[in-house]
Amino acid sequence: MSPRSASRNTAPTGWQAAGEHRPPIEVLWWEGCPSTERLVLVLRELLDELGLDFEATVRLREVKSDAEAEREKFAGSPTIRVRGREFQESGGPYRLTCRLYRLPDGRPSPLPDRDELKEFIAAELGASTSPHSNGGDDP
Repeated sequence: MSPRSASRNTAPTGWQAAGEHRPPIEVLWWEGCPSTERLVLVLRELLDELGLDFEATVRLREVKSDAEAEREKFAGSPTIRVRGREFQESGGPYRLTCRLYRLPDGRPSPLPDRDELKEFIAAELGASTSPHSNGGDDP
């Protein structure tokens, strides 16, 4: 799977605020970083748990130069933004590099903590973090 083909960049119908025509979650990535594909898999799972459609909710955008990285305030790949708010904000430097996230215990990781990311997305989008029901016998 390539990050380029993971999203069709279709705007979600229910998310459009006045003047908003893009998916609420944006993943900025750089071709030289191997973590993006793993993040896409995690995001698919999280969004499914939240009852959200990946294709309609996520836009993947490749950053191709250091100048673009500086302009986009891209602190490394993958960078996750929900409605413009960055998960684990960084003050830079902004360049083409792999990003490190801080886990709850302080260790660095190429991917964010799954539970923290889920909570962040749910809070920003107003989604419930309770398990997603697919029509089962759950109350």
